[in-house]
This record gives sequence, C-alpha cells and structure tokens, in this order.
Amino acid sequence: MLPALPRLALAGAIALASVVLGAPHPALAQSGPADGDRAVLVTLYHATDGPSWSSSANWLSDRPLAEWYGVNTDAGGRVVELRLQHNGLSGAIPRALGELSNLTGLWLGGNHLVGDVPAELGRLSGLAVLWLDGNRLTGEIPAALGGLSNLRGMSLGGNQLAGGVPAELGNLSRLRNLYLHGNRLTGALPLGLTAMAALENFAFGANSGLCAPVDGGFGAWLQQIPNDNLIGDVEALGPSCLHMHPDDRAALEALYRSTDGDNWTDSTNWLSDRPLGEWEGVSTNSAGRVSVLELGLNQLRGTIPAQLQDLSNLVRLDLSGNQLTGRIPPELGNLSILGQLHLDSNQLTGRIPPELGRPSSLTELHLYGNDLTGGIPAELGGLPKLRTLWLGDNRLTGPIPAELGGLSELEFLSLDDNQFTGEIPAKLGG
Repeated sequence: MLPALPRLALAGAIALASVVLGAPHPALAQSGPADGDRAVLVTLYHATDGPSWSSSANWLSDRPLAEWYGVNTDAGGRVVELRLQHNGLSGAIPRALGELSNLTGLWLGGNHLVGDVPAELGRLSGLAVLWLDGNRLTGEIPAALGGLSNLRGMSLGGNQLAGGVPAELGNLSRLRNLYLHGNRLTGALPLGLTAMAALENFAFGANSGLCAPVDGGFGAWLQQIPNDNLIGDVEALGPSCLHMHPDDRAALEALYRSTDGDNWTDSTNWLSDRPLGEWEGVSTNSAGRVSVLELGLNQLRGTIPAQLQDLSNLVRLDLSGNQLTGRIPPELGNLSILGQLHLDSNQLTGRIPPELGRPSSLTELHLYGNDLTGGIPAELGGLPKLRTLWLGDNRLTGPIPAELGGLSELEFLSLDDNQFTGEIPAKLGG
C-alpha cells in the first residue's frame, strides 16, 4: 500500500520535477530548517522510486521525520542520520542531500543507485559516516569529499566508479575506514593519503588498475594499517604498482636479450626480482611504470626490439653511443608521450620511420652518427614541440622537406654530412 499524500503532495510534485533537473527544489526555502530537511527527503523519495522501497513507513506523511523509516533526528527535528541501506532504492542520488546540513550519517549501501556521487555531499561538514557501497554508481570520486573533516568511515566499494583517487582524500585526517575496492578505478594511489594517520581499515583491490605507488614511505604506511587481521599484508589491501604492469618488464627483457645484455658494461639488477626502478638505467613513475630508459655508452650490441612500444609511459629513451645495428623500429612512434629520443652514435641503417612524427610531446630527436639512408620524412615537420633535430653524419638523400620550416619551436637543426640535393627551404634560412 502506498503512503498517503496529505498536504505534502504538492511539495512532492515539485520535488519530482526538481529531481529531473538535479537541483534543490523551491520547497527548500520553507520557513524552518526542519521543513527544509523534510523537503529534501521528499526529493530523495521521488528520485529513488520510493513507492518500490522495501520499507517506507510514514514517508510523505505528516508524522515527525524521526518516525519516517530510516530517519533519525536531533532534539530540534533536524535530520542527523539516514539509514536506508538494502532498501530497494533505485535511481540517482539527488544533489539536494547536500542541504541536510546536520547530517552525520548516510547509509545508502546495497541498493540499485546509479549515476554519479554528488559533489554536493562535500558540503555536509558534520558527516561522520558515508556508506554508498554495493550500488551501480559511475563517474569519478568527487574531490569535494576531501573536505569532510569529520568523516570517520567511507565505503564506495562495489560500484562502477572510474578514474583516479583524488589527492584531496588525504585531508581526511580522522578517517578510520576507507573502502574503494571493486570499482573501475585506475592509476597510483596519491602519496598524500599517508596523512590519514587514523586509518584502521583500507581496501582498494579488485579495480581496473588501481595500485599502491612504488614508494618506501607509502609502503610503510600501508603496512602499519591494522585492516582487521591482515596486519602488514599490502596485497590484501590492494595490489602494488610494482606487479601491475608485466608488459613493461617484458619489454625490458626483450631489449636485454636483443642487445647482448650479458655483455653490457653495467646491467645491475636486470632480469632480477628487484623493482624495475632499481634496474640500471631505468626510472619509474609513482605508478611503477617505466618512464625513463637511459643506457647510453653501455656496450649494447644488436637490434632495437619493437617491444619497446609497450613502454607506454616512456618520456625519455637514450640508447646513444652503443653498437646498435638494423633499422629504427617504426613502432617507437606509438610512444605517445615520448619527449626525448636519442639513438645517435650507433650503426643503425635503413630509413627514418615517418611514424616518428607521431609523438606530439617530442622535443628532442637525435639520430646523428648512424648509417641511415633515404629522405627525411615530411612527417617530422608536424612535431609541434620539437626543439632539437640532429640528423647529421648519415647517408640521407633527396631534398630537405619544406615541412621542417613549420617547426615553430625548433632551436637546433643539424643536417650536415649527408647527401641532400636541391635548395634549403626558405623558412630554414635558404
């Protein structure tokens, strides 16, 4: 049987229209704060299919709010707790909940809620418990939740939240329980989370790529979290970024084997179980991904493997001053955030791949001192950030592409000791 609709029926109808627009409805402007709370609850009822709730006793009635199912109030009649977990709520969480200024506890877990987590919940300055787990919530975790300075427990687990964890959550210094597991979150956890000194339970596993950064201080902080009986078990909390990206390790192993790694000048920790950032010449970012590979003047012999394209976080690749042979793999053009590519002073042959014109962040391209042939690809003229282009001391032929004149950031250009024909393009000073 549906709840009766006495004098609040009109407010309910207004609330229903407001929910569609996602904005607090005019009823919030009623005479007293408790009346404003009542209007917010009406909004919640209509937004989440109240007639289909498992229990909705007294909702939309004239009874005091404290007698509405799942509602607790203070002495002044203001709503302080909403306990509607496992109650068949469906639909989106209305932003109007951010108007319940006296709210200290919000339990909406185990329902069928969809849509995003409203950033307006960050206005609830007295909120101590936020339990939204086990729904179908999407979108990103709002950074505004980091302003809930009184929060003791937050569970967002078992939803479909995506993106990274906002660094602002590190401001929750009183937080004791944080559950982010079972979503689609990605990236490394922010180092600033270590400021949450009161944390007792923390789970972030079973996501799409969320991991603990490879950082000694962060690891020590994770290990001291009691997490019930899982003391010190980082993997029980969630995975380390160290183990999240096997493609990076496989690419490095391919380079080692392709370039006679056993006879490198320095191969410290290569092929070992040490973190990749401890392998000679390898630097990693906070997510444990390989970001820099510097093996210049290290007696590499052999060919450059195409598998290096799997180092998708690589920003600098320096293999200069070795004895590398064969062609430059066109697959290196798939390194979308590569900023510096140094393959100079080797024995590389073949043509310059036009694919090297793809990485829009490339600022340095050094290929001089090899045995490269053919023409300069016109595609190199499309590198918007390129500052240095060193192609000298090869066997390049043909005309110098006019497209190089479009390199507006170019500061240094070396084309000497080649076999070019034709005139120097006007934009290059010809």
